[in-house]
Amino acid sequence: IFKVILQDFDKKQKDKLLCMKMMVHAADISNPAKPWLICEEWAKRCLAEFWAQVKDNSRDRNLEITGDLEREQGLPISYLCDRYTTNTSKSQVGFSDIFVQPTWEIVGQFLTGLELSHFETNKANWKSREAQYDEELSKLQVSVMSQSIEEKLNEEKAEKEKKDGILAGQ
Repeated sequence: IFKVILQDFDKKQKDKLLCMKMMVHAADISNPAKPWLICEEWAKRCLAEFWAQVKDNSRDRNLEITGDLEREQGLPISYLCDRYTTNTSKSQVGFSDIFVQPTWEIVGQFLTGLELSHFETNKANWKSREAQYDEELSKLQVSVMSQSIEEKLNEEKAEKEKKDGILAGQ
């Protein structure tokens, strides 16, 4: 469908605004199109934001929460916003394949001379790290489970001590 649209595309006249909007969008999601060190750093920053953010989506200041705050409030956690289950490597490969690379291929049709070779290099770098991120997630999940068990045991101990204190006072 994009090839049909591009045949009638006029970047200097009727489609100038669309072109500008597309370039802003492409720039916004451009991490996978950049050299590896930049790509990796910004991917980590974006995911950290997903995990910790609070969004203000209305004039009435109704806040939408994601990630950590959803967990704290016992709400279902938004897709890719769970630091305990999101494999950074897999999420970045999917993001690049589904959104970024197709967007930049279209932008490349009307903005010539773009360097798009980083996509494949970055995808290979992310794929080579999948097992590392899986291992980090497993350690994190075990740590959280251990902490939860310890908290539960402490709560039970405090409840027992409270109960024992009440019984001793009778």
